[in-house]
Amino acid sequence: MTSDLRATLQHALGDAYRVGPELGGGGMSRVFVATDSALGREVVVKVLAPELAAGVDAERFQRETQLAARLQHSYIVPLLSAGVVEGLPFYTMPHVEGESLRQRLERAGEFSLPEAIRILRDVAEALSYAHERGVVHRDIKPGNILLTPYHAHVTDFGIAKAVGAAVTEDVNTTLTAVGHAIGTPAYMAPEQAVGDPSTDHRADIYSFGVVAYEVLTGRPPFSGRTAGAIAAAHALESPPAVERLRPSLPSELGALVAQCLEKRPADRPQTAREIVDRLEQVSVSSGQTVAAAGLARSRLRQRRRMLIAGFAFVAAVLVAAFVAYRAWRAPAVVTLAVLPFENLGPPGDAYLADGIAEEIGNKLAGVPGLTVIGRSSAAHLKRSGAAPHVVGDQLNAAYVLDGSVRWARTPSGESVVRVLPQLIRVSNAAQVWGEPYEGALSQVFALQTEIAEKVTAAVRLRLLPSERTELRRPATTSVAAYEKYLLGRHLWKQRGAALARAAGHFEEAIALDPQFARAYSGLADSYVLMPGFGVTSVSREEAFARAKQAATRAIQLDSSLAESWTSLGLILMTEDTRASYNAYRKAVALDPNYATAQQWYGELLSHAGRYEEAIAAGRRAVELDPVIPVAHTVLANPYVALGRYREAEAAVDRALAIDPQFRPALLLSARTHLEQGRIELARTTLQRLGLSHEDAAVLTQQGRNSQGRDRALAAAAPLNDFYKAYFFAYIREDDLALDHLERSVRNRDPYRNFRSARAFERFRGNPRFEQILDYADLSDRKLRRAGLLE
Repeated sequence: MTSDLRATLQHALGDAYRVGPELGGGGMSRVFVATDSALGREVVVKVLAPELAAGVDAERFQRETQLAARLQHSYIVPLLSAGVVEGLPFYTMPHVEGESLRQRLERAGEFSLPEAIRILRDVAEALSYAHERGVVHRDIKPGNILLTPYHAHVTDFGIAKAVGAAVTEDVNTTLTAVGHAIGTPAYMAPEQAVGDPSTDHRADIYSFGVVAYEVLTGRPPFSGRTAGAIAAAHALESPPAVERLRPSLPSELGALVAQCLEKRPADRPQTAREIVDRLEQVSVSSGQTVAAAGLARSRLRQRRRMLIAGFAFVAAVLVAAFVAYRAWRAPAVVTLAVLPFENLGPPGDAYLADGIAEEIGNKLAGVPGLTVIGRSSAAHLKRSGAAPHVVGDQLNAAYVLDGSVRWARTPSGESVVRVLPQLIRVSNAAQVWGEPYEGALSQVFALQTEIAEKVTAAVRLRLLPSERTELRRPATTSVAAYEKYLLGRHLWKQRGAALARAAGHFEEAIALDPQFARAYSGLADSYVLMPGFGVTSVSREEAFARAKQAATRAIQLDSSLAESWTSLGLILMTEDTRASYNAYRKAVALDPNYATAQQWYGELLSHAGRYEEAIAAGRRAVELDPVIPVAHTVLANPYVALGRYREAEAAVDRALAIDPQFRPALLLSARTHLEQGRIELARTTLQRLGLSHEDAAVLTQQGRNSQGRDRALAAAAPLNDFYKAYFFAYIREDDLALDHLERSVRNRDPYRNFRSARAFERFRGNPRFEQILDYADLSDRKLRRAGLLE
């Protein structure tokens, strides 16, 4: 049979691949090694098992695998191609040298704690990346995790989902009729085992918990039983705590594994990113406290009593568990764009209309199952005059919230706010909800909350009591402070000189309510941007010091604000790379849909040389705010560093299509052309920045500038210090290059991606260059000490 299938594969694949021996397989596929004839690299060809392939619609399988093929991450084995051979669907992937986690466990058992945490973190990173792109694995197990000397890599992403989606409904297979329970019983979440069609990414988190249990203890939570009995155990039983089997483990690690193994998806960590963050905080030296151990034993006794009472009715309880799960399950993610509300009053009241819409968006962003996207892009597109449903379509949103605001004063002098929101379904441009609201300005907090609750109900999301309480929590109890805050945010969006006035309004809001965390966050956002937008009323050092103080105070008052952690990350990016990294990670964990956090996080990752992760963050920023040019420019940076110029140019072109004069994109475009030897294109791009043809020629002469130092300085005058340094390095004016690079660093400019600039490569080992790297906290030594460089 093996030789027949191998011959069939070879015949079908033709000369493209030379099919070698079968590696074996299991579960859903049989695996062969093959050699890519054109590139000479080894790949694996996986063919679906005949009993599974018999019920799979091949065309639908290929269509479903296209989504998985988009995943490009360091810890994910990519899908190269998919097709059909003699009615058997197959797919190809790179051949990863090493062994699987299953083979390693069978050979040596449990892992050392540092090695276990490293492997689990890599797997969680891969899950986080895929889940953020809508891809659920559905078959996380040791056999699908491959180990190389330094990392773990997850394979077969999206294949189980593709098989499940492609199974024809009339076929008589062993799959369940509802939802297709495809996976491995020993690692399958309860909701997945019963074939719930709404199973989501949290099933992967449960499977991750099972894998973590086995990595840490050397054995899975349940074993030595039939597949059906194991599935029942996952639905009903709680395994012994990992600390009980291995007392030396830190209590926080045991708590994480236990939470991943919770029966209800809502009780597990809600994202893989949360798992990554918690793994990074685990202390390998700490042990479980006496109190924690006592609590674990108490919980274990309670669970045992529950098991004894329920074992006689396993079948009935399984049904009950499924029903209970269906009642409590979280809904599918709904995407929503909130547009700036139209101001129907005097022009001076525009800040109120903007602010009310933004605050409603902030409230909705905290609703589980609801993703608010395109916060900045929505404003940009609405200003273009596009209809609401067109804006939603361009942002890939399912719904759009639009509306109008009028702020009037009654004859008695009381301020009255009238709001008319409307929720529009993008697919058919139909209004699904809308009703007028009117109330005194003092009731604005209740008004915003009520609108947010009505929107949540209209998109068929249910709020738990705790979620409803959080939704109703006002940012401040002072209407006057809130009004100052809204005016500050309105000015902050204008950038430039308006930043100083914005800071003044935030300070007034703080004076009216010293506990107003969002006002401190706005103050930090204002000061941190002032140096980059030419505000000279405060020095750079003073601006960053005030920003850091405000961000820290905001976090002290409310540590759940992603905006505050994001500002802190930008402040720290110029003084402590590791602390900046941690702040951004916190921001992204608190609000994965905050585009600014993803964008700035991507910049830091690029500066630190973590280019694949920078690409992932940049792509997420672009997905969340697709018509903001800076997001596309940030995404282009790591592509340039990796020499992936075609992708870099595509990203830069998208930025320039939005804003043809966006300076960071034009500068990066010129740099990209230079690194490919396209001198004339680089000069043309520099001319778009306002340089003369002669000045552009001076800065792009290969070799030393023949016209002298003064001519080079004059030509580069319109550029920032980083790009002055870049072009001076290119034309071999080394002293000038290092002078301006040092000035860029000491002025705390955000342009710090000089580690990746090819013009600076020859400076490696130069004592002055290494000193500049060290001052910027970006030397190999400091990055390695911070754990950011391997």
